Amino acid sequence: MAVSHVDGAIVEATVRLARKKFSQFSSIVIASDDGHRTELVKYVAEAGIAARIQPGARGRFYLARTLDVKSLHGIRLADGTAQQAWPGRNDMIFLGTAIAAVVLIALVFFTKGGVPLLGALLLPLGLLGYAFTRSSMAEAKRQFETDLLAAPSSSDR
Repeated sequence: MAVSHVDGAIVEATVRLARKKFSQFSSIVIASDDGHRTELVKYVAEAGIAARIQPGARGRFYLARTLDVKSLHGIRLADGTAQQAWPGRNDMIFLGTAIAAVVLIALVFFTKGGVPLLGALLLPLGLLGYAFTRSSMAEAKRQFETDLLAAPSSSDR
């Protein structure tokens, strides 16, 4: 997993999909003070953070990438707003997959004998996905908590 951050002001934010607990953005364009523009394509953010992703918002934006999910997991805005939240619960989906695989393996083993190929494939997938996702969540939280550098204030411009 990779965590990073981008400092600057949001120039453009286009929501692709908005749900109760999260939003997916088609693109978010962030302009830094030196004029460099960063475009974030298909990033997901928890609803509370997504609501603050508006043109003009200035600060530090925390990014994470896990497996195939790109997320904006935290913000520290110039107005003092600081929030961190992991979008979604993919870890629970992977854990559910692993549990279902164990049930399938046990069912087939005790009724017909042998181990089904589907169960043998889903079990490691579920366990690895769960481990990677939980590790990413912990690393993202650690990144946000240990970054003591406050977002630039609007008077710094």
